[in-house]
Amino acid sequence: MQPTTLIHGALDEDVPVAYSRRYSARHPAVHLHELAGIGHLDLVDPASPAFAALVAALVR
Repeated sequence: MQPTTLIHGALDEDVPVAYSRRYSARHPAVHLHELAGIGHLDLVDPASPAFAALVAALVR
């Protein structure tokens, strides 16, 4: 498996963060960035602090 980064808001009510935790635990090439206090759509709202965190994680 290629190196993969998952970015998941800890308060996501649409897709439980447990899914990403399990997936990353089973695949050593997967790195999970879990963002505390962030919901599902916060990651795509440019006005949200989560959006800046997402961009920073993608730049790395």
